[in-house]
Amino acid sequence: KYPQFGQLHNGSFMQQDAEECWTQILYTLSQSLRSRSSSEDPDTVKALFGVELVSRVHCEESGEESSETESVYALKCHISHEVNHLHEGLRHGLKSELEKASPSLGRSAIYLKDSRINGLPRFLTIQFVRFFWKRESNQKAKILRKVDYPLELDVFDLCSDDLKKILEAPRQILRDEEGRKLGLKTSEKSSGSMGTDVKMPDAEGSSRGGGESSKATPQEVSPL
Repeated sequence: KYPQFGQLHNGSFMQQDAEECWTQILYTLSQSLRSRSSSEDPDTVKALFGVELVSRVHCEESGEESSETESVYALKCHISHEVNHLHEGLRHGLKSELEKASPSLGRSAIYLKDSRINGLPRFLTIQFVRFFWKRESNQKAKILRKVDYPLELDVFDLCSDDLKKILEAPRQILRDEEGRKLGLKTSEKSSGSMGTDVKMPDAEGSSRGGGESSKATPQEVSPL
């Protein structure tokens, strides 16, 4: 079914792209795990790995603005000379430029697309985008740059405002629980505040800012 993964060179299987392999695995699972008895035909793979994104698409030249929603199976960490930490690469990956027809201008124009996470899966897949097209040699080149990443990832500040409101209460519960374990006084408020963060600097890692470690919790990556 996927002949490219059966290619041989000198009697050995050739090296293939890991992202392409993962994409084909997810596609195969999505087709084979569909419920035959249910009329709704839910997508199990989407529930486990799908990331819901909401995007603002804006054209600075014409002032046009629209919103889009989509589901992807991985967040992309774009690597460049400015990226030292996974969180920075994810932030870059949620912003892009695209060229499309502008109804008001009557021609093609550049649009800026700014995306936010609007729904998290049980298992979050992240792709490190290390290849780019080198025009000088007219071929792909790999970016050999070290990118730090935490053992627990907090993507709260990459989420939409609606998702942040849903996550605030369980995040505060976890902060209070961490505070009790450390013998600190817990907050009586249901949502986090700056005062609480100052009292418990070690209770929650922050992924805001480059190079800092971050912390995720099971509640933050459960399907919504």
